[in-house]
Amino acid sequence: MYQSLHKKDLQFFDVNSSGKIISRVVSDVNNLSTFFTTNVFSVISDIVIIFGSFAMILSFSFQSALIVGFFLVILIIYMLNVTVALIDWSKSIRSQNAKVSIHMTDTMNNLSVLHLHPFSDFWYGRAKRLQSVYSILTFRGIIIWGLFSSFHIFTMGLVLSIVLSLSLYLYSFGEMTLGTIIALMSYLTMCFHPFLDISEKLNTLLQALSSVARMKFILPFYESYEDITPGHETLNQPKKDLEIQKLSFGYHEKLILKNLNISIPLHKMTALVGRTGSGKSTLVQILMGLYKNYEGEIIWDTYQFKKSSPHQMTKLVGQVNQELFFFEDSLKENLRLFDQSIMDSDIYFWLDRFELSEKIKSLPNALEIKIEKNEMPFSQGEKQLLILIRLLLKKPALLIFDEATAHLDQLAEVRIMKAMEHILKDHTVIMVAHRLASLNLAEQVIVMRDGMIEKSFSKLKGKPVYLSELSKSSFVY
Repeated sequence: MYQSLHKKDLQFFDVNSSGKIISRVVSDVNNLSTFFTTNVFSVISDIVIIFGSFAMILSFSFQSALIVGFFLVILIIYMLNVTVALIDWSKSIRSQNAKVSIHMTDTMNNLSVLHLHPFSDFWYGRAKRLQSVYSILTFRGIIIWGLFSSFHIFTMGLVLSIVLSLSLYLYSFGEMTLGTIIALMSYLTMCFHPFLDISEKLNTLLQALSSVARMKFILPFYESYEDITPGHETLNQPKKDLEIQKLSFGYHEKLILKNLNISIPLHKMTALVGRTGSGKSTLVQILMGLYKNYEGEIIWDTYQFKKSSPHQMTKLVGQVNQELFFFEDSLKENLRLFDQSIMDSDIYFWLDRFELSEKIKSLPNALEIKIEKNEMPFSQGEKQLLILIRLLLKKPALLIFDEATAHLDQLAEVRIMKAMEHILKDHTVIMVAHRLASLNLAEQVIVMRDGMIEKSFSKLKGKPVYLSELSKSSFVY
């Protein structure tokens, strides 16, 4: 399940909420695990006991076996109906529990808003209504189980009374011994006793079958897992410009990108600018392979992005954005992501380019310093530079800065611009930019509006002549 999620494109996660996915991966897998590890053997043993006890009753008295068989059929039919009712109840209680959990999460995340706005009374009243429905559903489950338990006990008592009366009648004519009557009562009790347990296990079985049905939207795996296995093998580096041809894309019945045709020059920087919602980030996500269901083609030398595997895409494309993800381990492992082929010298090469070597060497244990999320000895700008170094160590052919410099301090941005000359030797760069200062090194600037290219600029004789025109226009935001 986890591996299959890695193979889904971003549109899958747009349509399915994280809560729904987590429920499938955790709850439904747990349902299947519980049933197959414990309940299967319990149900089999209960069925063996029922049939074995019935066989013994049949060997003692054919008349008693007919009576027991008749009531067993009635009890089985009733048990199956109760199980169906319990399945419906289980779905309702899970759905209501999810609503309560979502409401509680929204409440905890927005307490300050709720305290300041007049609709808070309605909000708290909504919580009471959700809890009330949940309580009613819980009571309904108690009633269903109570009715079945009562019917089960009543049926077993009725059968015991009828069979005991018949046995005493036969005993009076000498056709049955006292010992046989005692054994018959014992086997009759054993025959009826497992039904409560089986009903509960059938409920679990049907839940497991429902889990299988729900898990189908993730399974089956439509590709081999081999192509997402981390590896150190190198892909052939592209030697031509990246071509975006007649690219159109949309989701939720809304067209976001409309017939884009762009040529990204090899080992140069291309800047994307435009208003929020113009389609810049969507284009970046497609280039990263997060969406596959677009029209048109993206071709880079021998690679067709639509047909490239997830593993190939991680080798081809890397992204730096505003998210600063660090985990609790050494700084070295945070940078090389446990890739043993990356040596300290490789790390220090880029640390030197971003003027961070001296600071790292001054820290206790240098690269071996343990990173703790709440006590990191780096500024926000330095953290952003470390994230960039992590990506550069992976050596992607295409490097995307998705508004990565929008909130950098001036010193960190200057360091990136100084290192860009080294970066462009082996990488093609796309920068989603908001500030003119970020465009000085751009070979071309593409202005986007409403999912289309409104205008494009290129360097002329090595001078970024577009800067003056951009500064006088509304292209950069």
